[in-house]
Amino acid sequence: MAGTGLKRLAKLYALVEQRNGLEVRAAAVALHDVEQVALTYAADRRLELIAARTALGGGSRIEALAAERTGAAYLAHGALLGRLREDLRSARDQAVHTHRASRVERRQLDGVVERAGTAERIEAGRREQGLADDRFLARREWTRERAREAEAEADLKVNGN
Repeated sequence: MAGTGLKRLAKLYALVEQRNGLEVRAAAVALHDVEQVALTYAADRRLELIAARTALGGGSRIEALAAERTGAAYLAHGALLGRLREDLRSARDQAVHTHRASRVERRQLDGVVERAGTAERIEAGRREQGLADDRFLARREWTRERAREAEAEADLKVNGN
């Protein structure tokens, strides 16, 4: 039966769509996490710049240099996080695109399954009607044959006696 195979295929497409949806969510979470870390690094960098200015204003050149260097490290990490964020954003966008495509494919297959089911029900109705017609015609022929036999018997009795 083709309907069973199509239904299994539709379930497979639904699972693929579900998996793609999970990939979208995972990519979005990863992107969110990196964005949060980048915000934290940016805030820490600002704090280090403020500490450097405060140390410089207080006359502590060594503390100012240490704060500047720490701020520069935060800046470098921030740049790395920015590239990672763009890569993750691209991966998320690709996952969204793949998920949407799988959703469209599943919906198209659902339509095919629905049409196949409708065609199968129509064909089953036709077969059932054909069998009913065959039974009716056989019964009618049997009844006519019995009537002819009864008529022939009656003629034999009338003519034979």
